Amino acid sequence: MTSRGIACKAYCIITFIITLPLCVAFFYFSEQQKEIILMENEREITRVSAKLAQLPQNGKPAAYWRDGFTRDELLSQKVSDSNAYYQYFVDELARIYPYYRIGIYHRSLDSIIAMHPNVYLEECISIDNPSVRKVYATGEPVVAIEDSKVDGTPILVAISPIYHLGQVVGFTWVSKKIDLVLNESNNFFYKGIIISFFIWIVLMLVVRAVFLKLDSSLIQFANQITNKELLLAKFKDFPQLEPLFNTVVSLRENLKKEKQHYLEESQKLKKLIELAPLMIFVVDKNAIITECNQAFLNYHSYNWETVINLPYKVHTDRLNRDFENTLIVRALRGEEIRDEYCFLFNRYWITSAVPLKTKAGEITGAIAICHDVTEHEKLRKDMIRLDRLNMVGQMAASVAHEVRNPMTVIRGYIQVLAKKTGGIYNSQFDTVLGELDRANRIISDYLSLAKDKYVEKKKESLSKIVQNIFPLVESEALARNSKCHVQLDETVPMILINSEEIKQLILNLAMNALDALDEGALTICCTHNHETNEVELEIRDTGCGIEQSSIEKVFEPFYTTKKNGSGLGLSICKSIVERHDGNISIQSEKGKGSVFNIKFPIIEGETGCERD
Repeated sequence: MTSRGIACKAYCIITFIITLPLCVAFFYFSEQQKEIILMENEREITRVSAKLAQLPQNGKPAAYWRDGFTRDELLSQKVSDSNAYYQYFVDELARIYPYYRIGIYHRSLDSIIAMHPNVYLEECISIDNPSVRKVYATGEPVVAIEDSKVDGTPILVAISPIYHLGQVVGFTWVSKKIDLVLNESNNFFYKGIIISFFIWIVLMLVVRAVFLKLDSSLIQFANQITNKELLLAKFKDFPQLEPLFNTVVSLRENLKKEKQHYLEESQKLKKLIELAPLMIFVVDKNAIITECNQAFLNYHSYNWETVINLPYKVHTDRLNRDFENTLIVRALRGEEIRDEYCFLFNRYWITSAVPLKTKAGEITGAIAICHDVTEHEKLRKDMIRLDRLNMVGQMAASVAHEVRNPMTVIRGYIQVLAKKTGGIYNSQFDTVLGELDRANRIISDYLSLAKDKYVEKKKESLSKIVQNIFPLVESEALARNSKCHVQLDETVPMILINSEEIKQLILNLAMNALDALDEGALTICCTHNHETNEVELEIRDTGCGIEQSSIEKVFEPFYTTKKNGSGLGLSICKSIVERHDGNISIQSEKGKGSVFNIKFPIIEGETGCERD
């Protein structure tokens, strides 16, 4: 765990911090102690040497220090006498200091008069020793480290002068092997190691206990964070963790609020996308569909399990579209497409697509939105057509009266002239009168397109109107060598209509159908659609049909494919249907004929005058 790693690392650092200074201090004090032991040994052997040099000088030996030696036969006796006197003191010191090498040199006798019983002559200090000469020269004690004459090992030597009557008459020496001094130092060193190691162990155990407790607290702290249960009481032994505890609690609460807020906003956004009537879908950088809304599923007849993780190329292949030029692939290449207008699958669309990028600018996918505006486009075109109709209606309303008045005068004078000429120019007069009637019909058609027109409606049977007007249509069809049939549903309910306008509607559509016939047939049907609760009027012909490019234009004013047509007949029909709250549609195939379908709603109501 992270807490255990932190505690272990801290424990190792503390161990190193404690151990290194402890080792340095130990070695430093060991060296210091070594120097102290050496100095103590120097002082000790110097004290012993000085003590030996200050022995009392009594009896014959005292005289020997000042008398010269003129007779060789007396030398050995004097040495023997001096030895008998001083050897006792040397033996006592040797007993007290068994590791010391002790001796007394008599300068006048030029001989060692006393020495440690276990000392060989080779171990004695020579008269030619530099330290001895220094003692004779300065009269001061000398302490030095010299090499043994026996084995060359270093020894510590203290030489003190012996005075008699103010003159240096000899010297004493006390020596000790350095190895023995070092053994004392080593003994202290080993004891120091043992003590220091014990202290280090105790310190490490204390530190370990502290860190184990800290580690346990950190593990508890981490577990509480993981388990989302924070109890401050568990950290009473470590009040330093309280600020951290409070910070974690605050951060956790803020995180919970932010998470809740994010979830709520995410749900809102998801609902908004799901309820949007627009098709919305998302792909990853490999063009795999990862998200989509219900509108996308409904339009393409997919279900959720089928479309998620579906390669977009599979989708485009199914629709027979070029994958590389699709909107989403362009977005994956980094292009941003906004409000692009297009026509696909016989529908109009406004599409947008943008790439999804990371902060570093790397493209991770793309999102596309497709808005079906086919109905809006139809409404736009209908608005254009209605504007034209409104313009025509206004023109007709404004000029109809002014045009009809002079035409009435002209018609009267033509009739008078026809009578006065005795029928000589009747054919010409009939042509003029026919054209005047044609002009009058066109003006009436203009007025039929007027927007603000009052229409008187009452409940009537559409089947009866068709039945009444059928003989006129049939006679016209026979005159053109065509056939005419009628199919009526006697159960068709009565609807609120204006019979004169409905007659005009039927005649216009029937005449338009007969114009398209050569020797085909015209059929007029009137039925009741129980599912939609509408009365349907259908006029079918087997004529030449209409080009697909012209179907959307046939209801526009002044649009005609006939040589002598005014282009107002179907526009008037559409206006009549709309004034009756109905709907008119056309299906046609070139060379096979056309079908005009008109639907009137069945509305319960009394006879009245309604305005469009």
